[in-house]
Amino acid sequence: MEKITQASFTVGRFLVQPRLGIISTDETSIRIEPKVMELLVYLAGRAGEVVPKDDILQTVWADTFVTEHVLKVAVSELRKAFGDDARAPKFIQTIPKQGYRLIADVSFETNLAPPVTTPAASKRKSRWLVPSAMILFIIAIAVVWKLSGRQNHSSTEAAPKPIRSVAVLPLKNLSGNAEEEYFAEGMTEALIAGLARTGPLKVISRTSAMLFKDTTKTIPEIANHLDVDAVVEGSVLRSGNRVRIIVQLIDGESDRSIWTQNYERETSDIFSLQNEVASDIARQIKSQLSREKNLVRVKAEAYDAYLKGRFFWNRRDKESLLKSVNYFQQAAQLEPGFAEAYTGLADAYNYLGVFGHAPQDDLYPRAREAALKALELDPDLSEAHAALGFNLMYKDWDWQAAREEFERAIALNPGRAINHHWAASIYSVLEEHETALAEARAAQQLDPLSHNVNGDLGWYYYYGRRFDDAIKQCRRTLELEPSASSMRLCMKLSYELKGQAEEAFAEMEEELKQAGTPQATIESYRRAFAKSGLRGVWGLRIENLERDERRKGRNYQLSVGHALLGDADRAIFWIERAVGAREGWVPFIAADPAFDSLKSDGRFQAIAARLGLGK
Repeated sequence: MEKITQASFTVGRFLVQPRLGIISTDETSIRIEPKVMELLVYLAGRAGEVVPKDDILQTVWADTFVTEHVLKVAVSELRKAFGDDARAPKFIQTIPKQGYRLIADVSFETNLAPPVTTPAASKRKSRWLVPSAMILFIIAIAVVWKLSGRQNHSSTEAAPKPIRSVAVLPLKNLSGNAEEEYFAEGMTEALIAGLARTGPLKVISRTSAMLFKDTTKTIPEIANHLDVDAVVEGSVLRSGNRVRIIVQLIDGESDRSIWTQNYERETSDIFSLQNEVASDIARQIKSQLSREKNLVRVKAEAYDAYLKGRFFWNRRDKESLLKSVNYFQQAAQLEPGFAEAYTGLADAYNYLGVFGHAPQDDLYPRAREAALKALELDPDLSEAHAALGFNLMYKDWDWQAAREEFERAIALNPGRAINHHWAASIYSVLEEHETALAEARAAQQLDPLSHNVNGDLGWYYYYGRRFDDAIKQCRRTLELEPSASSMRLCMKLSYELKGQAEEAFAEMEEELKQAGTPQATIESYRRAFAKSGLRGVWGLRIENLERDERRKGRNYQLSVGHALLGDADRAIFWIERAVGAREGWVPFIAADPAFDSLKSDGRFQAIAARLGLGK
């Protein structure tokens, strides 16, 4: 908003204090998020009017790309604060296909005009989420860094055009010690997180940025590949208890240096260094940080252990996840008030559980405890809300509570790709397919080269019965990661449900080859297909799965096979087995089109209802 009123006013019996971010009565006082307060102020300035959604988005979120879903969540937060009911509203009325109207009495302080604002003049091409993130960051260092022959017109020269998107390339490790790579990578990730809090800026996530480590590509090539206006590159060096970092902002089209700066601090001042670097870059881009990080002093040893934990967590395999647990535990022991260390622990335990690396009954409670501890230390830590949402989804199958945590995480940090990535899954589980796709595409915008993000988008198209789009997206994902075998399964099912048996079997055959299936087994599937089509293939597949009792997800796969063969009794039997084993695919049973033939079966409906699923 161009200017938000700081004056207090009343809405019904509630006193609204924008300066303090508080809505209160004589009995209660509720603190609300800044953007939610801006929304209330804007609606109050047009009380009684039907305010179009586009007007609200272009005014309240003029400095941020967002979906209409964010507006819906913000309105929901206001209704909660007022104790309002959307079905019988006394405060905020929804006008279908138009917008919202504040219908309660509004009274401003005397001698003060209502807070009138106008929509932003510029129109956005799309709305996806970008801003507030925790900044784990930037205690980095670089001693001497050559600008690699790049023309540097001036360290303070302004950018020739607006910068709306940026990628942070992996910072160079100048220590000469390969064991310090974790430190350089941690600093890169922290700088990305810091910039993700920056107003209208799209910041490419770590996974995509790291693909350009030690690249020989030019800056314009990288910028074109990631679809960004500018690139940040730099170097880092740690010596004793001192950290030095040099960063440079470069125009993505011309390869021209826009701005360069170096920083040096003691490692104990790491968070103030993080904030300063991110703020300085934001100023060069003429943005501003939307949420200041709570600056704390953390022992250098604790932060170092945390960075090692994140380094190994990002690898995702069992051994690395177990190492990350050890490092996060060290960080928490060294600095008991370090909320991010507990969030790291929650993330590690969650992934160890969901990937089946250890018994879930042991891991998920530990993840829950760590996430809650992080939120006790910092209630506004987006990463902790996301970790708790993940845990609620896969441990408790508590879809509504998980949804609320993911939405809270996004509200606090829309610039973190994984928040959208995980939120998409809960919307898909709840069969809110368009919202799931919107969140998945928001994650893809922020992390365009992640095969996990791109692959899951393919599955969300599949769950939404958009089989052609699912096939196209899966093929794009295979271009990024040819070994992503789940894409073959997604395409196989999509083709089968489209009635294209030849194409479906071709994808299954590729899936079998990628899995290292013996040639004799593949030949047996070919004979089954030649004789009886996909029915013959499923018959053989079911026979093999029933013998392979140790296979992960076996029960769910068997239920899908029987459902597609039209055997409802056996499909229901194996669904019950999958539910009992708490297999990872179970949350998606109501969304999975493979089970559409069972939707009218009372037994299937009972299972879905027991799980809180099904429309």
